[in-house]
Amino acid sequence: MTIVENFQNCREEKLLEYRLVRRCQRSQQLVIAANNTETLEECMALARSVHGLALNYASFLRRSRTNSFAVENSDEALSFNNRIAKRRQGLWKQPEEFFNCLVLQCPENASFFTMTNDSRFDYFSLYGRPIESTNYTCSPGVGLFTLFTTPETYETAVKTCSRLEGGNAALAHVISAKRTKAISNILRVYSYDQKQLSMDGASKLLKTYS
Repeated sequence: MTIVENFQNCREEKLLEYRLVRRCQRSQQLVIAANNTETLEECMALARSVHGLALNYASFLRRSRTNSFAVENSDEALSFNNRIAKRRQGLWKQPEEFFNCLVLQCPENASFFTMTNDSRFDYFSLYGRPIESTNYTCSPGVGLFTLFTTPETYETAVKTCSRLEGGNAALAHVISAKRTKAISNILRVYSYDQKQLSMDGASKLLKTYS
């Protein structure tokens, strides 16, 4: 069994750098922190402090404008009453209407499934090259991991991991308590799923012979 860490740009916290991935688009991944910051650097500092893996940022100039994509796609976007109604939904239901710095718990993968067009924002991620695989686990505040269940030797596992994601992956390590807990959770979920599969299989077998 092998756990691969898709590190991209986050091998060490002191090297954390959020890279521009998409312009005029906003990720709808879970927001874990939000604020109004004067600069992108301040937004990135906030993201680092809460261990966010990605962020949406809008400069104050762009933040003050209307989302042009909403204007193009909906007559309601031009309605003053509609904008007031949106604001009444609350800060955390639509934080993009109140803050220009949105820190995200997890990044997008290559499918960009939760991205939406928003002319006010740009999307940044520690994973400047979004991972191709969809079979991975995002561990909040730690990183992205992929579990391989085929038994391998340590040397083989290291080589296998280094070839993944264009060389932007490595065999996961447990250098800190947080990482140890994250990897333990991945293994715990896998063990639980295997038990459920075994129970389901046994149940079907009993039904077949009853």
